Amino acid sequence: MHVLLDIDPAVDGERVRRILKRWLTQALDAQWGKPPSERWWAKQGSNRPVANSQYLRNVCQYIERQRA
Repeated sequence: MHVLLDIDPAVDGERVRRILKRWLTQALDAQWGKPPSERWWAKQGSNRPVANSQYLRNVCQYIERQRA
């Protein structure tokens, strides 16, 4: 899963990522139970700021390619 968020630069992106994963984990567990691996997510993740419009286009294209 990839999520692209527009948040205030003063907000800690890593904290937002952790909260989002926790909230989504609770919702997924409630709907389908825990997966056999006991986790829905990879251990790592990233939260890179999008510095300019070209980088934003690249991010969007990367996410779109992952859907295939």
